[in-house]
Amino acid sequence: MKRKGFTLIELMIVIAIIAILAVVLIPKSQLFKNQSKNAGVTTNVNTVRGYLETKVSINGSANSYLSGSELNSAMTTAFISNTDNSQKLINPISSSSDAFTVIVDGATFTGTGIPTTSISSSYSVPSVVKSTTYAGQVIVDVHTDGYVVYGIDNAGLPTQVFIVK
Repeated sequence: MKRKGFTLIELMIVIAIIAILAVVLIPKSQLFKNQSKNAGVTTNVNTVRGYLETKVSINGSANSYLSGSELNSAMTTAFISNTDNSQKLINPISSSSDAFTVIVDGATFTGTGIPTTSISSSYSVPSVVKSTTYAGQVIVDVHTDGYVVYGIDNAGLPTQVFIVK
């Protein structure tokens, strides 16, 4: 009498193939996950950059809109407090509303945050934000002559830097 079904050897071969595929594919899935989160940071940077470019063009120049506290308040209203979820800015790394940080002249500020320096032609991202503490956030650095906008990826490194004047 002939039995139908799989032999033990056939089942072991199938399990071995599945195990090999799992070993190869699982680490890659984390890489793809990180890449998609970093793409979300880039999207947020472009959203904030567009917002700032609109504000500068409406106000005529960046000079009328450069206080750190005013910018922080306006961005909180536009991207965090907004009741329309489609316009909220979400940190793609932490999935929180902690999506941006405003700094002034390359440093965190207290009070009104009035800038005193202009944007250097050889601008370098300040070390104060180069850490995983700011991962997923859009950083807006306020200066007397404009804004510097960039994101911080999941490794704590800055993304492409944009200058809005």
